Amino acid sequence: MSQSDMGKLFDIDGDAYGRYESNELKPSDEMATKIANALGDSLDYLVGKTDLELDAGTIRRIEEVSKMSDEDTKHVYAFLDAFITRIRLQGFAL
Repeated sequence: MSQSDMGKLFDIDGDAYGRYESNELKPSDEMATKIANALGDSLDYLVGKTDLELDAGTIRRIEEVSKMSDEDTKHVYAFLDAFITRIRLQGFAL
């Protein structure tokens, strides 16, 4: 998607969006959140706080787990730990 297209998506000039990309201009928190949502990325990834790119589906799953009881959360973590261990034992790097 071009800078012009991205600008249109957010009702701003394409040049302004280009300045966001080149770090010449810092978007407001509201605009940064809109951009992250449109790109399907977390705001932390977008602003460089993490190298871990979390897509909307992953974030939704994390949110669901965070709403579970402590006991259910422990079960989810135990399942994930077992699955990760199985994959590593099979020789696949994560």
